[in-house]
Amino acid sequence: MPIKGGESDLFCFTTLLQGDLTLIRRGDPTTGTASRGLAFRPGPDTRLVSSDDSVRTNVFVKVAKVEEALEHMLDKRLRKPLEFRPSVDWSCGLAASLKFQLDFLMREFARPDGIADNAVALASTTDLLMALILRGVPHNYADQLELGPASAVPAYVQRAEEFMRTHCAAPIRLPDVAAAAGCSVRTLDTVFQHFRGRTPLAALHAFRLEQVHAELSRGAADAPIGAVARRYGFTNASRFAIAFRRRFGEAPANVLRRATRP
Repeated sequence: MPIKGGESDLFCFTTLLQGDLTLIRRGDPTTGTASRGLAFRPGPDTRLVSSDDSVRTNVFVKVAKVEEALEHMLDKRLRKPLEFRPSVDWSCGLAASLKFQLDFLMREFARPDGIADNAVALASTTDLLMALILRGVPHNYADQLELGPASAVPAYVQRAEEFMRTHCAAPIRLPDVAAAAGCSVRTLDTVFQHFRGRTPLAALHAFRLEQVHAELSRGAADAPIGAVARRYGFTNASRFAIAFRRRFGEAPANVLRRATRP
């Protein structure tokens, strides 16, 4: 099946659920299976050949959004278009995390009250998805992503944390945090890893959990647990409960019950 028209403005990430699918790009074939996905930008030099029993999911992401995220991570403009290697090994590393996230999103977007309906959760999920795509799928800028900046300034961390702490109920993204900190997204990620031992996204997630805990601890009668959690971007009740218990050592209901006890 040839791809008609000009080069698409979307990247396609394909997961095979059954059978196989062969991508022929510029005459070179790459076969996707249950353990190996495909990453490509559809265009006139692209053909797809599937087996009779092929069942797959395709997730499309705007090229402009991914390249914008890459420019933030590199802290420079791209001199040539981003191009992914067509074969993706779903079995290990961040590629396995990406596949898990893509499978999760397919389920979440089907829910009327899921991530797509919550701006805060959607902003954080978008940043996570971009980071996993750019660090989990091989591409022509992967080597440059491994290089760190020459220096790291701790004040960046303090400004970023203050911004995240005061805006954690808003749909902020990493470029917003980096701008508030006065550095690039790439530098922000590096200094957080160096000085905090975690990513900025992990820090924002922790601040949001702390805010939920604080509100439940106040025991507001008009704030059910689910409503408080959604306000801070936690749209999946089971995942929220697991994260909350891991962070605070008890269930959200216990915190609320203790706060409202006479």
